[in-house]
Amino acid sequence: MPRDVRHVSIVPFPGPGPAMRVDQNGGGLPVWRREGRGLLLADRQGMTEVMLVFTPNPVVADTRRVIDGSVDLGIV
Repeated sequence: MPRDVRHVSIVPFPGPGPAMRVDQNGGGLPVWRREGRGLLLADRQGMTEVMLVFTPNPVVADTRRVIDGSVDLGIV
């Protein structure tokens, strides 16, 4: 994996707790879903939805590709 790959992590607010990486192969420009249980993020292959479960610590429950295709946003 290239050294310049960016990753998407979540951190508890107001804390305490460690950051948790939620992407698989790099990504950027994360946007929270309206209900707060998932993120949309861009990566080299398109857009991915990451679904999270917060009981008691965050866990990536599922991922799915929502837009397939090359995305060059200069972020990964």
